[in-house]
Amino acid sequence: VGDTCSGGGCQGGPAKDCSGFGDACNAGVCSGGSCVKQAKSGSCDDGDACTVGDTCSGGGCQGGPAKDCDDGNSCTVKDGCDPSQGCTHTAAPDGDSCASGKACTAGTCTAAGYIPSGTFTMGSPPDEPGHYSDETEHSVTLTHALWLQPTEVTQGQWQGLMGTKPWSFTSCGADCPVEQVSWWDAVAYCNALSAQAGLSKCYTLSGCSGTPGDGSYKCNGVTFAGVACEGYRLPTESEWEYAARAGTTTSTYNGTIDADHLSCEQPNSVLDSIAWFCGNSGSKTHPASGKAANAWGLHDMLGNVWEWCWDWKTDYPASGNSDPIGPNSGSSRVLRGGSWSYLALFARAAYRFSFDPTFHDYIIGFRCARTL
Repeated sequence: VGDTCSGGGCQGGPAKDCSGFGDACNAGVCSGGSCVKQAKSGSCDDGDACTVGDTCSGGGCQGGPAKDCDDGNSCTVKDGCDPSQGCTHTAAPDGDSCASGKACTAGTCTAAGYIPSGTFTMGSPPDEPGHYSDETEHSVTLTHALWLQPTEVTQGQWQGLMGTKPWSFTSCGADCPVEQVSWWDAVAYCNALSAQAGLSKCYTLSGCSGTPGDGSYKCNGVTFAGVACEGYRLPTESEWEYAARAGTTTSTYNGTIDADHLSCEQPNSVLDSIAWFCGNSGSKTHPASGKAANAWGLHDMLGNVWEWCWDWKTDYPASGNSDPIGPNSGSSRVLRGGSWSYLALFARAAYRFSFDPTFHDYIIGFRCARTL
């Protein structure tokens, strides 16, 4: 509290002396070569203003992100100032990080789509309604934090970047999720998004033909730079399930679907508020973020359209591992999450689906990820 923002960053810590504008002072500002206190920089009544951008709580000035941040405004200690975004967290004390423009609180990034590192149980127990034999429970550790797009890639986002219009549904316009995209199309989009952002591409493609989104695009080979790459990519299967669960252990993040509601039955007390499936979709896709998000701010992780993952589909390992990316080869790539036309039992966090990477249909879309 009392730090000043200068040159695009917070200059932190109490200063013993003050020699010019932009220097840091303790509960005050630099003026005339010395630190001077501002009104209400120490004690205050709840609701009073403190140093610019700070708030009053419990009788004292408490640091908080400023609504806007120009040189001279205050930011929370260790926050970075981006004049176009306001005060935003760039490096938390515990080492976590946030993408530019995202908000953090007390060292933890709370931006929609921020996925912390952690260990979870992947798969489902045998007694879960709808359980399939390929959902064997096993422990997985993800050693990196992840950003996952809060919504499925929309038609507007696809057309703006790729220029084509592959989709079948138009009722919700640019806000509809893109569909009719193959795995190869999704990989090409991730690479294009990385190039647009000035980031290294995660995929090296070879022997490609056609245009992404034209229904015939495919490549002869792909090399993945791994989860340490800085660009945009598809989530791995384990990252997708970890993100979809958002810390829960039930069949969805809104509870477990009971055995009497695994088809298209209505109402469905578990799915209706979070997912578009055969029971409530009206046989079409719906705008991204139209249903409630999970605890990590992710919409439509279940329902609306199936989502491509990086992995070739294979049996799960007998024991847990760290940062798995699946086998080096296979016949079909993993899809997750269910869709507007599928039964409720497919809209479970553990359910695994797959298709040939060239397959495209109006039930299939994707979302992008980035390692933080």
